[in-house]
Amino acid sequence: MDAIKVPIFHSNEEAIFAGLSLVKQLFARLARLKTNDAPEPEDGLLNIRLDTWFELIEKSSQAGTAIPLADIVHSDGVTQNELYMLLILLAVHFETGLKEACAAMRGHAMLQAPSPSLLMDLLFPTGIQKINLYR
Repeated sequence: MDAIKVPIFHSNEEAIFAGLSLVKQLFARLARLKTNDAPEPEDGLLNIRLDTWFELIEKSSQAGTAIPLADIVHSDGVTQNELYMLLILLAVHFETGLKEACAAMRGHAMLQAPSPSLLMDLLFPTGIQKINLYR
């Protein structure tokens, strides 16, 4: 009987690029919500995909792949939601289109970094999820 292969990231770069892709989707979801566009079928799954991404970096780290983001969680006690916020900040730093999206969402061309409230809106577009995070 063949062993079932558990998917893992094989490099830190692979993990980061997967995370950056998810962040782009978070920005797209929030833009649709703010403009009252019809949601995409995948919008409701984004937070589940973030959780899956987190599990994959954990499994990859345990399998021996050097993933500094996983080390931050283990050594510094960063929570999963805090890691997602760090990922968003990294994505905005590396993706110029996301800087422009931040500025558009914040209503000023000079505000190219996400505010704490924008981070919350990106991760938790519904009020109940934000309340649970504050707890």
